[in-house]
Amino acid sequence: MMWSCPYCGGSAGQPFEDRSLRGTLCLNPECGRFDDVAENIQDDWDTTDL
Repeated sequence: MMWSCPYCGGSAGQPFEDRSLRGTLCLNPECGRFDDVAENIQDDWDTTDL
């Protein structure tokens, strides 16, 4: 399953995780928003090309 930004529909994203945030940052220069990731979707990061 390929990630798609829920705000702009872009497919370029960078996984991000720290102590308080887990999700994907949209790399579209017109968007740049952060998409929170559900626990079960995190496993897909290892198998998809974001």
